Amino acid sequence: MTVALVAVAGTAHSQRLEEVDKADAAGRNLLQVAFTPLYQKAIEAGEDTGSYELDIVGSLVAFDGDGGFFGDGRIVLWALALDNLGNLHPASVMAVKAGLLWPTNDVVVPGSTTSLPLLAWAQRCADDRLQVWAGKLWPHLFFVKQNLTGDNPVGFMSRLISNDMAARYYSLTGLGVFAEYSGKEWFVKGAFVDAQAGAELDVSSFAEGRWAWVAEAGWRAERASGATSLSALVSVVDDTDDVEGETAHSLAFSHDLARSEHTVFGRYTYRRGGAPLTESGVPLSKPLDRSAFVAWAWNRPFGSDRQQLAAALVYGEPIEFTAALGFNNQYGVEVFWKFRVGEWLEITPDLQLVRNRDNHLEIVPGLRLRLAKTFGF
Repeated sequence: MTVALVAVAGTAHSQRLEEVDKADAAGRNLLQVAFTPLYQKAIEAGEDTGSYELDIVGSLVAFDGDGGFFGDGRIVLWALALDNLGNLHPASVMAVKAGLLWPTNDVVVPGSTTSLPLLAWAQRCADDRLQVWAGKLWPHLFFVKQNLTGDNPVGFMSRLISNDMAARYYSLTGLGVFAEYSGKEWFVKGAFVDAQAGAELDVSSFAEGRWAWVAEAGWRAERASGATSLSALVSVVDDTDDVEGETAHSLAFSHDLARSEHTVFGRYTYRRGGAPLTESGVPLSKPLDRSAFVAWAWNRPFGSDRQQLAAALVYGEPIEFTAALGFNNQYGVEVFWKFRVGEWLEITPDLQLVRNRDNHLEIVPGLRLRLAKTFGF
């Protein structure tokens, strides 16, 4: 029997909130439509995967701030549709057949799926030092925000980087509340969401009181040469019907070099608990006890503003359940080179090299296209 070793979730989209922030700063409404097809092949296993993603992001100013404590209030939504290309399998199936602990991209659900990961009221307060979001939330959008992570369609494709294959909060969506307060060079964030939501707006599950709690504190400084940030995060997920409770800790850093032309960044996560309690809990749990990556991005290679070159080293240690299936610690590297053509199109060749379950080197070349248009009004 084929066992899926990955959490069932869609793609990660921190860049969506960056677009919303830009629209907010300009006092404008926003509508973004993006279409992203992707193809990858595992050479050693002789398997391939292909999928497409359609995203619609909207942000509407619904309340004009009074110039005092309360700033503008927005209604923000993100709708998502995923499907396989032709008869190709999702990345989760290719990962199992190739003996990989984590998928090589974020599209892991077989067949066509649609979802509403975000539908919330976003309120800014205290001269934008405080922001509060309430509604249907995907917490990882708000935490450990780094360039080229948490956004599979525009950054690294490996799910270990774009997601977090140890901390379960990264894949949970549900009704909840998020808040962030920022000082001059520091910030604190906190959120809670329904940990057992089974529907898009699952009020009945919310009433059961099984939560995922996330908190992050950090330091960030802007200098003439660029920005530096350090943060620590802790997440606690309650027991659910299919997965035991867990606690995870993450450390993250980023540092700009040469006036932001180069950036180095990374994340380390350590998790306790979170084992599947039922067969249904296997695809909902995370396959790693520890995950880590360190990455480098050249944001304007060879002086071109329309290109980006990036590389990352990745590492993961399996939980007891996945280790019993024959998996050892895995590590690898990912490199991509992104080209912008015109105003709407990005083309990204990608290469991943990962040590698989049989101690062989799995070579996974890939190609991603992205058509995106943002309307401000």
